[in-house]
Amino acid sequence: MRITMAKLMLELILCAASAITGAANVADNFIAHASTIMSSLSSLYSFSDGRSGSSIADGGDDMFDGGNEIYIKAVGRSSVGPLQYRQSSYMWSTYSGDIRYTTYKHEVRGRYVFFAVFESAYDGIDQFQTRGNNGADGSGYSWWDSLGSSSVDSSYYGFYKKVYRASDPSINQLIVTKSPFWTLSSSSNTDNGLLTLARTSSSKVYRLYYLMWAGTNGYSYSSSDFTTIMNNLLRYTEGACTDASTTGYYFGSTPASCYQLRYHCQDREHGDGIRRACPVTCGLCSSYRSPPPPRPPPPRPPPP
Repeated sequence: MRITMAKLMLELILCAASAITGAANVADNFIAHASTIMSSLSSLYSFSDGRSGSSIADGGDDMFDGGNEIYIKAVGRSSVGPLQYRQSSYMWSTYSGDIRYTTYKHEVRGRYVFFAVFESAYDGIDQFQTRGNNGADGSGYSWWDSLGSSSVDSSYYGFYKKVYRASDPSINQLIVTKSPFWTLSSSSNTDNGLLTLARTSSSKVYRLYYLMWAGTNGYSYSSSDFTTIMNNLLRYTEGACTDASTTGYYFGSTPASCYQLRYHCQDREHGDGIRRACPVTCGLCSSYRSPPPPRPPPPRPPPP
């Protein structure tokens, strides 16, 4: 029986697997380009631990006293953690909704940076948090703030915290995620490793990045340093805001392209997933405010 496309029911097939692959590719991209992403930073400190376990016991020179514990919360679910460090690009379940994640400690010019990425296919990310104790023991200073939107992709926003000018290595944390509707909170006590980024809007966010690095002798990095790392991260992991070549949606048994899905961006059931797969077509990219006009038909094949 022939059914017109207008009456076909959209089916979500392997969308979760597609999202996992996408985030894994992002992790692979970070691993491949970490040295370039972090190239603008001087005075990096070579901290220890961070490849296994769920916290950094010391890190060297009393950087931590059991810190960098990571917790995550899906919309409508409980917070879980501390999450295990994975040292892999494979995406693991957090057991908070459908959020999956991985972590990777990477060497940069003989120093290190800690990377994590979180992705949800359906539920959305509601809260990110680090806990534990720093080694500053009340000395030095603690500062946290928003960086605003990225110049690489204006749909992404950055948030950061630094504990600096103690006798220990400085602790620098960068969170990058979509939507400006988050509240960043922490403690002025430099010994307190609590940092919370909580969603304040009903719109869902499906990907979040976390970077942590250390600076020698309490080195203080500027907000422009954090902004540069945010932009480099997006430039070399995600690139420009583009439509996915494989959406994960099907019309019957036929894969559906973003162009074919252009009238379903606001679909009540599948709209969220379609907009994530097809941000250009759905008018979400900074350089696009409305769906593009219909494409011309493909050229006819040459005569035999």
